[in-house]
Amino acid sequence: MASILVADTNPAVRRLLELRLERLGHEPVRWNGGEVAGATIDAALVEPADPEILAFARTLRRDHPELPIVVSSVRGRTLETAWLRPVAHLVKPFGRDRLERALDRALSLALPLAKAA
Repeated sequence: MASILVADTNPAVRRLLELRLERLGHEPVRWNGGEVAGATIDAALVEPADPEILAFARTLRRDHPELPIVVSSVRGRTLETAWLRPVAHLVKPFGRDRLERALDRALSLALPLAKAA
């Protein structure tokens, strides 16, 4: 089981992602609009269409270059998301299989106990 940070400002989408993560055997860690102080995460699932989440994801990438990031967005790839160097970019809506493959890839690259900011 891995701890996956979920950063999406839409409550319905966030809850759906959390449920999917739980069904895949992972522990979702909810981003609440601030830092994830003290949380240990193995990967991050972010929606960078929201400027606050994009800024947070940039901070994650800068401070934790080894942390695998998966982009889950209503938008296609952009220069902003490319800067995050995501291991996958999922355009919504996407199915469980695509999410599972993206997370498997992310976790295969993860270093143990990647610490969030």
